[in-house]
Amino acid sequence: MAKRAPTGEATYNPLDGSLAQSVIRPGALAQEGGSAVPLGSGNDANENARNGPYPPVDSRLIPLPDRPKPVPNADANRWRGFSRAKRVLITPEEERHIERLVDRLAEQVGASLKLSHVLRACMAVLCHAEAEIMRQANAMSPLVRPANGDAVALAQFEQGVAKLLSLALREAPPLR
Repeated sequence: MAKRAPTGEATYNPLDGSLAQSVIRPGALAQEGGSAVPLGSGNDANENARNGPYPPVDSRLIPLPDRPKPVPNADANRWRGFSRAKRVLITPEEERHIERLVDRLAEQVGASLKLSHVLRACMAVLCHAEAEIMRQANAMSPLVRPANGDAVALAQFEQGVAKLLSLALREAPPLR
């Protein structure tokens, strides 16, 4: 059962500066009721209250070397904040094919690669080639999207979009 705190005692504050300092620098002075008491001062009551059954920490610890602070990478900041998911339904055969492609590409570039990396790269290429995609779309006959239930017509429609993108990407200026 929980115990009530004595009425005259200060409330526990886990963010108290002296508590944090006693954890960070065990050899530093701990603040006790406004007066500074050095650790290992010989006051057994305070020592037991502070350390419990454990002996005081040796303040002659070897400090860790200062590590250089990592410089924030502009690319890393760009990746933060992903909050939108776009889903697409694919067949098991399409899934195997695209996963194999990603695996082969990862082997060729010598890096760990996931489908999400490849898809984001594809989106960057599409956005880069937007002007040429629109030019090619204006030059071709209009595409009419069929009903979702007509699998053959949907496949033909998607093939038409693929041809449009292939032509546009071939004519687009190189990505820099």
